[in-house]
Amino acid sequence: MSEELVATLCATTGPAEVDASSLNASSKFNFTLGAALGAGATSCVHAVEKPLEEGRFAAKFFRPDKGKQPAALQREVQILAKLPTSAYIVNFHGYYSTKVEATSVLQRNLRRDSNASTVAVPEEEEHGVFFFILMDRCDCTLYSLIQKTAFSEPEACFATEALLQGVTHLHNLRLVHRDIKDLNIMVADAGRKVCLGDFDLATSIPEKDTLIEWKGGTPGYMAPEVWSKGRGGFKADIFGVGVVLHVLLTRSNPFHPDEVSKPGNSGPLSYDIVRLFRSESSCELLYSLLAEDPELRPSAQEALDFSWLLGEEVVKSNLCKHVVKLGFASEDEGHEQTERPNGSRSLALWRRKGPEAGTKSPGVSGSSFFRTVSRTMRTARSILPFARRHSKIVPVPDLKEVDFDDVCLP
Repeated sequence: MSEELVATLCATTGPAEVDASSLNASSKFNFTLGAALGAGATSCVHAVEKPLEEGRFAAKFFRPDKGKQPAALQREVQILAKLPTSAYIVNFHGYYSTKVEATSVLQRNLRRDSNASTVAVPEEEEHGVFFFILMDRCDCTLYSLIQKTAFSEPEACFATEALLQGVTHLHNLRLVHRDIKDLNIMVADAGRKVCLGDFDLATSIPEKDTLIEWKGGTPGYMAPEVWSKGRGGFKADIFGVGVVLHVLLTRSNPFHPDEVSKPGNSGPLSYDIVRLFRSESSCELLYSLLAEDPELRPSAQEALDFSWLLGEEVVKSNLCKHVVKLGFASEDEGHEQTERPNGSRSLALWRRKGPEAGTKSPGVSGSSFFRTVSRTMRTARSILPFARRHSKIVPVPDLKEVDFDDVCLP
């Protein structure tokens, strides 16, 4: 059920602040709390409905920290204040406080321990003050799409380039995200935009340092040096990008949950298996990003210069058809995809390469070709047992462990 709340401005966050006219007030505004969009260990995200009609907004509420402003909120706001506006970073519009009734579903959710199934709100407490960050509302996360569909290589290329652009933006400011994963990558503009969000763990690296103490992260996405030594630098973020790329290409995480990111254990799939259904150039980038030695990984800017991302072999394709088909955006929003070939808010690359970059190359095979290859490979493996290859991959959470062919082949 929607709730009517009043938000009080605490602070804006640098260049990406909301125009007061769009909020109908300079320091306070009324809004209707919409549906829950997601939840994590330190926060939950809800849609923000009318009267904010000038844009689509979401509110990220932080779980209380013993009556004080949550530490996660303070860390995130400090990072957001340093971030210039970018098409590859979720836009934030200041942080606010609001009073929530004790009977509110939102308050019960926020006061619930992440490991507990129930929570008791003190009867004498009539309301609680909670803090939230106002940000652009996206259609869904990359994780949500991966759970429901498989990406083609052009679509994986589109999403990877956008992610690397966002990481480059951070690294140029000497900031590291420290929790790059598909759940923290947002899809917006009906699939024409992919951007990085959730800066709970982000921090800066001083000019004089190359490595910092690395606290937190997500098993399966953490770099080997972080897992073994608790220290990392910019290249640790790059490893996370590599895991996301692996998930995009194979719909599976390259590491077993019990052996995540440990050097020498349960490494990613061999070249031979990925080469069966993905291009050589995509494999080249993938295994560079996942190099165990951080010195062998490219920087985010260097990764953008790999041939796979430059459109020399693959013509990038946005994610509109998946976002619209799965109901994350309306069909009317998705119709515009033919007018903007490589994303509505990242046209610099398109302009640099010329309008022909948005058209399909005669050398790019269609879906019928991939279906033919898939059937041929399946037949060959069933006839020739020695050619049958079983991987050690573990699918992303909530997917049953299935045969590699059934998950990965186009």
